[in-house]
Amino acid sequence: MSHGMILAAVDGEQVVLLTTDKDIPNNAKIQ
Repeated sequence: MSHGMILAAVDGEQVVLLTTDKDIPNNAKIQ
C-alpha cells in the first residue's frame, strides 16, 4: 500500500482507509 494516496479517517472505533491505488479496493475498512 505504498502506492497512491492513503487517507485514514477515524470514525468512533472504526478506521476507514481510503486509497487511490488501483491494485486494491477503494474502501478498505478495518474494524
